[in-house]
Amino acid sequence: SAIRFVRQQFGLDHFPQALNMFEQIRSFYRNRSDVQFIFSGFSSGGLFAILLALYHRQPAITFAATGVEDISRLYYSSFFMEKSTVDLPPIYNFAHRNDLVPQ
Repeated sequence: SAIRFVRQQFGLDHFPQALNMFEQIRSFYRNRSDVQFIFSGFSSGGLFAILLALYHRQPAITFAATGVEDISRLYYSSFFMEKSTVDLPPIYNFAHRNDLVPQ
């Protein structure tokens, strides 16, 4: 958590950067009604894919996403304070049952 705190202080936190990047991508396709977004990622990339999916109400398919419950609650809950839990998108996280890292 010390590393994450320092990264946040210097504006190097990945989630706000990912939000900004997705806004740029979405604005590029704003006039295309045929474009749908599905977030995907592996490990920590899976964490950010799930966070983006929840934030933007889009589906996600991830593989061994790490820290979804603890990291999202500890560090990113402020992004979801005004979001409702109604109409959550489908999110699938595939991991081996013996892999302790995603837990």
